[in-house]
Amino acid sequence: MVKAGRKRADLLVVEQGLTRSREEARRSIMAGLVHTDNHRVEKPGEMLPETTILHLKEKLHPFVGRGGLKLQHALNVFEIDIPDRICADFGSSTGGFTDCLLQRKAKKVFAIDAGTNQLDYRLRQDDRVVVMENFNARFLKPEDLAEAVSFICMDVSFISVKKLIPVFPGIIDPSLPFDGVILVKPQFEVGRDEVEKNGIIRDRNKHIRVLTELINFAAGMGFTSTGLDRSPITGQKGNIEYVLHLQKDTGDATLDAMENRIEKVVMDG
Repeated sequence: MVKAGRKRADLLVVEQGLTRSREEARRSIMAGLVHTDNHRVEKPGEMLPETTILHLKEKLHPFVGRGGLKLQHALNVFEIDIPDRICADFGSSTGGFTDCLLQRKAKKVFAIDAGTNQLDYRLRQDDRVVVMENFNARFLKPEDLAEAVSFICMDVSFISVKKLIPVFPGIIDPSLPFDGVILVKPQFEVGRDEVEKNGIIRDRNKHIRVLTELINFAAGMGFTSTGLDRSPITGQKGNIEYVLHLQKDTGDATLDAMENRIEKVVMDG
């Protein structure tokens, strides 16, 4: 009997017609969408028997933007409930995060972005979405929102998230539990002289430093970091990104509790 050879999972996905390209296959696998009959495929480079039948559990982009996959992953991993919550989406762009929140039954989403005409038309027409374009969230004041929020998500570029977290205390509802999901992009958190070729940050020690400094900063603003994970898909240029879960200060030794998690997530993925 001839023993079947083995192939990379991303190649098999394309060969079986589940995606149009290896890049799309890779994103599908990292998003947890590709399964065999028995288990989920964990990595694009996972070697599988050539005879393995693969399944794409759902379409790659159930949201208007690929960012929705990142927030979906965070909400699942951190077990955050969204139904009936008033939310703010910092850096809403085309609306991937906003769409994810609406599909999770958010009551209202303030979609805030410094750009213009980026939010998907369907979301613009949704009564639950308050479109706030040409608005720099860094200068957001409580009176700019009709209601206080209990959930904030953030996906911003070309600015450190540490410039925006100080806005949080003024707009959250003090009477309700608070959850925040921050998409951390190391290339925008390090100094310009530390950014490597093509804007990629390959030095994992820089990733550890960025996350450590951010968690300490958030603690100084009254927020405990209760969860950390890698984003299921990379940034547009291939940068590894992270999702960080913030809650109101619980009095825990934030960094001490997170040190091992930081190293594991950065080094092991």
